[in-house]
Amino acid sequence: MTKSEKVIKFAKENVIKFNSIAFGCNWNGFDVYMPFFDLDEDYYIGLPKYILVDENEKIRFAKDNEVYEILESLPDE
Repeated sequence: MTKSEKVIKFAKENVIKFNSIAFGCNWNGFDVYMPFFDLDEDYYIGLPKYILVDENEKIRFAKDNEVYEILESLPDE
């Protein structure tokens, strides 16, 4: 199973309704993945949800204080 497949499985098991995921950046030793939601159906209010994968492929959601740091690390578009 690829890392992306593991992230999708994690998101589905943790009751996130999303359409797709994308790699965002590397941050503090984590790969950061961003879930994308269908805004025509659901409206999400609050901090962005980021999924973190460490070097051992342990997966978790970013904590609120980490989200702010990740936002600053994302590449400019």
